[in-house]
Amino acid sequence: MSKSSFRSCCLLGVVGVVLLLALQTVNKSSFAKPPIKYAKLYGPVSSETSETLATPVRNFVFVKTHKTGSTSVRDILKRYIRSHGLIEIATRKGSPPMKNQFLEINNNRTYRVVHRPGEYNALVSHCRYRKSVADKLIRNPIYLTILRNPYTLFLSAFDFFSVVRQCVGAATEIGPLEVLDNPRIYYNKLRKCAFHWHILNPMAYDLGLEPPYDDKDVRSKIREMDEAFSLVMIMEHYPESIVMLRRILKWNLTDVVMMPARTHPNFKKNDEKVSDYEKLVAHHQDAVLTDRHKEVLRDWLRADFLIYNHFLKVFHEKIRDEERRTGSFAFEVERYKDAMVNFTKGKDIRSLPRDRQSQMAEWYEKKTA
Repeated sequence: MSKSSFRSCCLLGVVGVVLLLALQTVNKSSFAKPPIKYAKLYGPVSSETSETLATPVRNFVFVKTHKTGSTSVRDILKRYIRSHGLIEIATRKGSPPMKNQFLEINNNRTYRVVHRPGEYNALVSHCRYRKSVADKLIRNPIYLTILRNPYTLFLSAFDFFSVVRQCVGAATEIGPLEVLDNPRIYYNKLRKCAFHWHILNPMAYDLGLEPPYDDKDVRSKIREMDEAFSLVMIMEHYPESIVMLRRILKWNLTDVVMMPARTHPNFKKNDEKVSDYEKLVAHHQDAVLTDRHKEVLRDWLRADFLIYNHFLKVFHEKIRDEERRTGSFAFEVERYKDAMVNFTKGKDIRSLPRDRQSQMAEWYEKKTA
């Protein structure tokens, strides 16, 4: 090798070493992705944002009551379960509907109990409330449920459950108002019906009580629920309930945005002037109950009225306390309602693909930024 070639190689080597040292001195953070700025995603730092950044609740029991909007709440919870890899206590595939059954650890015909006690995160399927059993399977869960005004619950259940109509003579197309007009004729038929728990105090039954519903037993159940339940939602205040659910579970805003599962059946599917959210809260307003009808229902559904009226008052108190504490509860409720109306207006939810859920969530996150 000539001297000139040797000098050229040495020079190239020196230049390479210098470049390597220069690259090592560059701040590595300039190549890294910038950290997520939560204040930008969720708005200015506030008590609400602090809750969003808190450790989310992963263990919960949702006592799913019938015809109360519980399916919509269940869908929100199930989406969170799937997206976060939680372990759910699920009904056994292929088994008959166990909607009126208690959870039993040693009865594998109803629920798949395949994990050891304490390894489960959630129970959201139809199952009558029995805290002692759920506590053995889920470690320190938060208890949740939802209730509905017994007046409209009766009308909704009568329309929905064909087995109830059969008990009073479905062949004659008897409606709920005719039943209430003739209470002496139809009460015993409903009481003796095998599916009485669908129509006579269904919330009390789902919450673990057995007929006949003695006032003392009902008030004892209310005291038990006051101690056990972190949140008892109210269907007539569905948006407020979902926002309160988000705050108690310390989830993100987008975790709770989901289209209602079912809507009022008397609205036409192609009625573009009515959103699915508005249908959800319609509550059979087309059926006008007279004072006499209401008197009959208060007698028939006394247990449900005692439970509902108590927790309606508790719910209003919880909302007032939350607004005083954060000053932002009412504002978040309006944003949630805005999201629901904009994403369901003029649409039949059954015709929309499931990925619309994620589209709504993305839009809602931008809206709330």
